Amino acid sequence: MARLAESSARHPPRPAWRRRVPSVFLTRYPLGWRLLLPRRRTPDRGDALFIGPAGVFAPEHTQDPDPGSHAASSAARPGGEGAPPELAPRSAREPAAVARPAAEALADTPLSGDRSHAGATARLVSIAAANAGGHGRSTGALLHFDERTLDRLVRTDSPRLRRAEAARVAEAAARRLPDHDLVAIDEDTSSTETSPLFDEDTVRGAARDRAVSGAFVSRIAFLDSRQTDLVEGIHSGPARISGPAGTGKTVVALHRLARMARRSSDRLLFTTFVRSPPAVHQRSCQRLAPEVADRVEFVGLHRWTRGLLAERGRPLTVDRRAVRNCFASAWRRHRTEDLQALTPYDYWRTEIDRVIKGRGLTSFAQYRGVHRRGRRVALTVDQRALVWALYERYQHNLRDRGVYDDNDLLAAPHEEIRRRPPGRSYSAVVVDEVPDVVLLRLRLLHGLVDDRPDGLLRVGDGQQQVHPGGWPLSDAGIPVRGRGEILRTDYRNSAEIIRYARRLDAVDQVDDLDGAAGIALRDAVVAHPGGRVDQWTGSDEDFDAGLVAAVRAVPVDETGDVAVLATTNAETRRMFRAPADAGVAVSRLDDHDGAQTGTVKVGTVLRAKGLEFSAVFRALITVGDVGLDDGVRRERAEQATRQRLVAATRARDRLWVGRVTAGKGPGSS
Repeated sequence: MARLAESSARHPPRPAWRRRVPSVFLTRYPLGWRLLLPRRRTPDRGDALFIGPAGVFAPEHTQDPDPGSHAASSAARPGGEGAPPELAPRSAREPAAVARPAAEALADTPLSGDRSHAGATARLVSIAAANAGGHGRSTGALLHFDERTLDRLVRTDSPRLRRAEAARVAEAAARRLPDHDLVAIDEDTSSTETSPLFDEDTVRGAARDRAVSGAFVSRIAFLDSRQTDLVEGIHSGPARISGPAGTGKTVVALHRLARMARRSSDRLLFTTFVRSPPAVHQRSCQRLAPEVADRVEFVGLHRWTRGLLAERGRPLTVDRRAVRNCFASAWRRHRTEDLQALTPYDYWRTEIDRVIKGRGLTSFAQYRGVHRRGRRVALTVDQRALVWALYERYQHNLRDRGVYDDNDLLAAPHEEIRRRPPGRSYSAVVVDEVPDVVLLRLRLLHGLVDDRPDGLLRVGDGQQQVHPGGWPLSDAGIPVRGRGEILRTDYRNSAEIIRYARRLDAVDQVDDLDGAAGIALRDAVVAHPGGRVDQWTGSDEDFDAGLVAAVRAVPVDETGDVAVLATTNAETRRMFRAPADAGVAVSRLDDHDGAQTGTVKVGTVLRAKGLEFSAVFRALITVGDVGLDDGVRRERAEQATRQRLVAATRARDRLWVGRVTAGKGPGSS
């Protein structure tokens, strides 16, 4: 097996674009792709062998194009005018003849179980430079790609080979083809020397370029050196990964889970408070590590808790209308001029959900002394006593009517786990979007793994918190001092989108390392140039037409990677109807599971957390602040700004922001 430097010495220099082609596969070396290079090119075989999960391919490079020569451009196309003899049109038998040495070398290679590799499955691939112009149509015997589209060759939702099988096939081919080198990448060494065949900068640079310009599904295969360190690192207890949007926090978490799954047969859990991301990230994990993906459970936290309670014979459901009625009854009985004058009804319900029950407070003494971080309405001791009385009446109504709210759904399994650990034990738990996870939920998940090494990993960014209120994570009693890591390079968002998002003064409500300030988006390193931001302003009656026109401007083949995001469910219903009535294919973001579809996703900013799209369309409306306390206005403004930042940073390449300047706003119809 030859290392990069050894292979470079044995092979002649290549043009830059032909050095970049092997890098497509070398950068996926950790994902099971292997590269074999012949030491001497002969007419009866391809230029190399690419072996990986998608199969076995024998590539042949077309003639190097001269950008100023029409003849060269034609020659670069198989069968084009002026093509050299070795690139003349091939018959249906000739591609198979070129791939035959690979087929014969790979035939009967044993795979897992009773399977063996059928050498006839080796396929010939014609690869052109990015500026070579059009190329032929792929057939069953001959595949055509250029440098820009080569990524499609390595992507597959249905792997033909497992990772270990691909390595086994490559080793067998190297033994049976002694004039080929099986190229290996030594992860522990680095070289600054330039290679005429392919050098480290070419390999890593090509991977980085694809990562910053591609969707999550392609970027998940890329790790920079900092991310690699976090994937391979071992923590002596609970740990935390933070960083601005797009820095690869979830990518690192998925790679860590894949690494753990390969080294252990234990179950692993990935969860978050949002419903859609677990299903999306499950698909990503299946692409990243198909051989062990079934050991990782991806599930929303509420669904997981309901499942646990059902197993224990304590099925609980949340009747949201009944919950609202219980609080409304408590408010009618305990509202006072003091509380009413401070802030409206819904503020106090959030106070109970996020501060009292969300933190697991059980006595007025605890509530009286707690720091209500992120709540901008200051309360005296007497006012806190009034809020506590409101909470106790609300709890009385819930018990009296046999009703449970979301926090009750979390408290019950916490008691169950303390009484008897779950039968489906986990060796590690990843909690994504942790700033929006209430402390009660965090303690519940911590109880699954306690303080074991590499047991609990918390992932998130305080600037992207969409719910009101916040707290120091140390309040959960799960310190991570010395085990907190920060990522700084944004590989998702283009430079123009970051420039827009940096103008949003999103307040970070959650500390990073048990008290230290986290890094903000304005301090992130931008890796993706370009991008586009369009800002629309107009009346409410013109909004629908403006939104539809903007969505229709997206190329048809990219509409499946587009989202329209709103703040409220009422706005979402309108923004769903407008493009649908105009003939645009739309679907609900709530139902998105990561599958590739041709529909525009429509949903709330909350449902978009943890996801990303090529283009995002966002509506902004004015929040009614008349008659509200200054603290309430400030808190609402901070929450709205954080939601604007979340919406903006879901976009990789294009962001459209529609602002209604007259009328009641997009949610009014």
